[in-house]
Amino acid sequence: MLADSALWNIATTTIAFHACPFRRKTGRQSHVPVREEQEGTPLMSDAPLLQEPLHSDVGSAFHNRYPLPVRLLHWTRAAVILALIALGLIMTTLPETIAAQFAWMYPTHKEFGVLAFGIGVIALVVRTRTVMPPHPAGLAPWETLLSKGVQAGMLILAIVVPLMGYAMSSSYTQSDGVPFFVGDLPELLPKNDRAFAIFQWLHETLAYTLLGLIALHIGGVVKHRVLDKGRETDVLGRML
Repeated sequence: MLADSALWNIATTTIAFHACPFRRKTGRQSHVPVREEQEGTPLMSDAPLLQEPLHSDVGSAFHNRYPLPVRLLHWTRAAVILALIALGLIMTTLPETIAAQFAWMYPTHKEFGVLAFGIGVIALVVRTRTVMPPHPAGLAPWETLLSKGVQAGMLILAIVVPLMGYAMSSSYTQSDGVPFFVGDLPELLPKNDRAFAIFQWLHETLAYTLLGLIALHIGGVVKHRVLDKGRETDVLGRML
């Protein structure tokens, strides 16, 4: 009788436990509380992640920089050409009685003129084979057109001006040759003073034209950096 009574107590207790609405679930379920999604409040997993901007306005020019070979050639060509123009202006305004004029000024001008020609050719080839960054979207259409024209003019004249200088020396009847650091270059043109006068005029006129384009180029860079509102048109960082 005692065994039957015990079995009856166990059975009734089990039935009452399963029927109780306030019983606590056990077993393999996790005891970690789960936050239920309330209406209008998304779960943490659905919240958008914060993202940093790809680049700020100040750094956008550096983000769209020209490739390194283009930048190196640009600054090297600029330094050589400006030095050549300065030396050319000095040596052509000095009186012919100054010994340094013919002792080292003219030979140095010719040597670096040949160097400028080589750099100009390399720069043109590299530029035509390189994907260049687009012009800033903030530029006016006329500014974009003018920028493209000035850049093309400087690239072409950086080659043509030294070439006219070589033609001068090559065609001059009293020329002392075309030196280039380790030796003299061959003079390919026939001696003709009339042709020399034409090449001399072209060399001087195109050199001043190139100087004007350089001034226009620098003026545009200063305008976009200093005068324009905002920094979206500042292109100096592209070439640094």
